[in-house]
Amino acid sequence: MTASTDRSELDAELERLHEDLNEYIEEMEAKEEEERQYRAELAQIEQQEQSLLDLIEQYDVWVESSRQRVEYHEQLKEEALANLRGTSRELNEMQRKLEKQEKLLGRRLREMYKQGEMARSRVWVGAESFADLVVNNRYYREILEHDQQVLEEYRSQRLEMEQLRAERSERLQERRRIREEIATLYEEQKQALRHSEQAREELRQRQEFYQEQLDQLQARQQELTTVVSDLRREKDHTEARLQALQHEFARQEGELSWPVENYTIEQPFGRWEEDGLTQDNQGIDLRVHDNPEVYSVYTGEVRFAREFSGMGKVVVISHGGDFNTTYAQLAEVTVEEGDHVNVGDQVGLAGDSGADHRLLYFQVIEGREVHDPEDWLK
Repeated sequence: MTASTDRSELDAELERLHEDLNEYIEEMEAKEEEERQYRAELAQIEQQEQSLLDLIEQYDVWVESSRQRVEYHEQLKEEALANLRGTSRELNEMQRKLEKQEKLLGRRLREMYKQGEMARSRVWVGAESFADLVVNNRYYREILEHDQQVLEEYRSQRLEMEQLRAERSERLQERRRIREEIATLYEEQKQALRHSEQAREELRQRQEFYQEQLDQLQARQQELTTVVSDLRREKDHTEARLQALQHEFARQEGELSWPVENYTIEQPFGRWEEDGLTQDNQGIDLRVHDNPEVYSVYTGEVRFAREFSGMGKVVVISHGGDFNTTYAQLAEVTVEEGDHVNVGDQVGLAGDSGADHRLLYFQVIEGREVHDPEDWLK
């Protein structure tokens, strides 16, 4: 394989590596931006998580408060139930007493109704003496007073029973109210627990999603980092090989092909005198016969390909290692700057001198030093 072929292949390989490297670096930058977005989203979720935790804590406080209120109302319910039972017992006892009093009063009233005023007359008539009359009359009054007292007690007990019934009705209503409040508190407690669990589940799902995305992104970034690292090593290796190949030009002295096929040297390199004047030629002037095509003497990259003052159309090819070759006085340029050329590739046409031949000015330059082209050409 020739040096020209090696350089062409290495240039192509280097170009491919540049493209691959740029592509992967762009993807890495995109992934880094995506990671920043995910991390920003996670940071926002963490802020929302704190707010949500505060809300959950409020729910927990609410649930605890509801639980305590439920316990308190349960106690009230038990107390109300105990009071209601006591009132019911008192009411039942009062009911029995009243029923007994009603029976007694009923009998007394029926007896009094039957006897009417005759009862008092019999007390008076049946007395054997005034003393008996006084005793009988006192006894009769005591009976009447006792009946009156029994009647008053009955009325009082009836009123007390009505009060007990009203109290029991109030306590029943209070018990129903407490039961309704407890049911409401239980519902509020369940609702708070549902909200708390829903908030926790939503937060957990969002955290899992973004963490999974971030893990995948980091895994892909690790892959890209490895690929980019390998590409950079391969690129450095290829550049090193290319650099070594570029120094090959220094070993081509006396081996280069001539830039034209049919030529004669019209003016050699170096100083020469004409008509008493000393001139210094920095290259060689070639008279070109027949085929006017001008060829690259070695592989390289076109660095200059256009008109230049005093030299006509010029092509400069870089061969690496600070070596350049110059093709001047061209009639036409057939390459463009940036083109890669191999040995023997056409770069232009020799200039028309106006006579029966064409001219080409050719140089070999290393950095700022010019070399005699004949030392380098075969």
